[in-house]
Amino acid sequence: MKNKKTNAAKIRIFVAAAFIVTAVIPAYAQANPASDFQMNGTTLVKYVGTSATVTVPNGVTAIGDGAFDRRTDITSITLPNSVTSIGVEAFSFCQKLASINIPSGVKSIGKGAFYSTKLTSVTIPNGVTSIEAETFGRISSLTSISIPDSVTAIGDRAFEIAGLTSISIPNSVTAIGDGAFSSSKLASVTLPSSVTTIAGRVFQGCISLTSVTIPDSVTSMGFMVFSGCKSLASVTLSNNITSINERAFENCTSLKSITIGNKVTTIKWGAFKDCTSLASVTLPNSLTLIEDAGASSTGGAFQGCTSLASITIPSGVIGKDAFKGCTKLASVILGGGVTKIEADAFPDNAGITSITFYGTIPAANFDIKAFSGMVMNNKTAIEIRSAYLSKEGGPGRYTKDANRGWRNVDLGTGKVSEPSASPIPADAQKLPAKGR
Repeated sequence: MKNKKTNAAKIRIFVAAAFIVTAVIPAYAQANPASDFQMNGTTLVKYVGTSATVTVPNGVTAIGDGAFDRRTDITSITLPNSVTSIGVEAFSFCQKLASINIPSGVKSIGKGAFYSTKLTSVTIPNGVTSIEAETFGRISSLTSISIPDSVTAIGDRAFEIAGLTSISIPNSVTAIGDGAFSSSKLASVTLPSSVTTIAGRVFQGCISLTSVTIPDSVTSMGFMVFSGCKSLASVTLSNNITSINERAFENCTSLKSITIGNKVTTIKWGAFKDCTSLASVTLPNSLTLIEDAGASSTGGAFQGCTSLASITIPSGVIGKDAFKGCTKLASVILGGGVTKIEADAFPDNAGITSITFYGTIPAANFDIKAFSGMVMNNKTAIEIRSAYLSKEGGPGRYTKDANRGWRNVDLGTGKVSEPSASPIPADAQKLPAKGR
């Protein structure tokens, strides 16, 4: 009798244990058939099944390069906790993939891993140190991303054309790659003080971005970094950058003012081209060059800034087309540090009525066509240069008189003099460009 009771108890324990085991078997117990997966050890090399819903079996540690690439039929993937790495383009162009979990043990995610999928929300596990190039690129449905403190770099085009409207970048990130957020829907972004390098085109075409602050930790900012950000109205630049690179703020049509830090030495071609609302620019004494537009005439630094009414340039060389087409420009003040004005530095600006020189520019560095196009011929440009040089390069303010052209106002005495002490040479317009 006692043995029967003991046996009955053993049977009850066995049955209970069976239910307990069943209850804790994870989802990968219902994994797709083994024949659906081509394996190399514990690496899933290729999914060859036909189901649109995929559960990867437990024990897989790596999703290989291109394992699910271009499977446009797949809608959902469940990965086991055993996975620690996701390969290059592992799920790229799975254009119906709306749901996938990234296990907490994952330490690396390859380039383009989720490129052009249909994900809406992603949590990157702590331990991943880099978001590689194009990892989440072209996911217009992606509206939420969580980046852990372990990430130190965001790669090229990592989130290009993403649906993200905002993003918080952790204080561990030091570098943001080329085009990382280009043409995304970002309206706001917080850049931490850990960032030192912002590559080119990072925010290019982010037409909803309204304001940005570049922390002083940033020492390098690439070309076209905010090009085409048409809603960008407020920018605070790092005080430690030394160059505003090519087309950095081109076509930022809502930008009304900009203050450039006192370590900037160069403003490159097209930097603020076609910023049609830009009315106020503060340039630093450190400036050595407003770059020439180049042989291709791709755009002067401030070309097409049609709201700019006045400009003070404290120092440096003023290159070709620098202020071309600034149709409201009326007042130009050139500081004592200005050393050269190239041909066509201020072309097509018929509205200029006052030019003030506070320094001395050698004749060879004052191009005869520096202010060309202010009237229908070159006479006015020659008058300005001739009047300035007739005073042996002395400072003065040159104001436009409706009847007598440009006249000099001595900055010290206020005395008004005629444009030139001697007639302008008849062949002046034929003279070669100076200082070129």
